[in-house]
Order: sequence, then structure tokens, then C-alpha cells
Amino acid sequence: MTALAGPASTRTVERALGLLAEVCQNPPISLSECARRVDLPASTALRLLRTLEATGFVARDRRGRYGPGARVLQLGAQALGRQSLVELAQPSLARIVEQTGESTYLV
Repeated sequence: MTALAGPASTRTVERALGLLAEVCQNPPISLSECARRVDLPASTALRLLRTLEATGFVARDRRGRYGPGARVLQLGAQALGRQSLVELAQPSLARIVEQTGESTYLV
């Protein structure tokens, strides 16, 4: 039986995911900008970004700026590949019908 993660490890995961989200939403992004946006010291952000880089979740360009890595792109593609386009579009189609009173079709 494995022990449950404590508050410190949970906070570390939350911080790393926050950095990953910034890198994916704002590429390319510098270390200092990324750290500022998630309200972390640059040293903490650097340590977490290095881990994310070593595992392929982020990549650094020649200027040292961060962007999504191959692993995060692969996981995103896998997740989308398992989603039905009809299921993904259904909430938007329902809103269109509700707002316009017209029929919607997905082709």
C-alpha cells in the first residue's frame, strides 16, 4: 500500500501544473515571466521547469524561453483522440439552439 501525498507534495504538483499551464498558454515564455505569473520565486520555478523539461513536458528554445514539449503535445493529442467530436460540440450546439431557436448540424 502506498502512502498518500502530503500537503507539500500536493503543493509542488500544483505549482508545476501552474507553470505548465503558463508555458502552454503563453509560449515562448521566459523563466522570470513564468515565475511572476504563477507567483513563485524564480529559483523554485527554475527547479520545477527543469523537471518538466527533463520529462519532456516543456522545451526550451535557443533563447532560453519555454514552450510546450513533445510529451505534453502527445498527451493532448491522445486525450483529444479519445473524445468524440459530437460530444465535444454538443454543449455549444445546444447553446446555439437555445439562443437562436434554430436547428444545428455538425458536419
